[in-house]
Amino acid sequence: MADACVRGLEVTGEQFWRDGIDRCVGWFLGANDVGVPVGDLERGAGYDGLHVDGVNRNEGTESTLALITTLQHARLLVPVG
Repeated sequence: MADACVRGLEVTGEQFWRDGIDRCVGWFLGANDVGVPVGDLERGAGYDGLHVDGVNRNEGTESTLALITTLQHARLLVPVG
């Protein structure tokens, strides 16, 4: 989702897409259906997803790459100065 929002931002420049990237980051940080982080930011590990009562703590490669990529997109979009 974050990759698609980055592309939308590149093509249109519309704030809507930046907001989408922020929502993706928020999901990993706990702004999701169960209100818990979906990764371990200290170790840079992403969890595989959500269950009704919490997070699936399996740390798959795809989930970790999704976390790192999403955070990197957000970091690169922060204005310098």
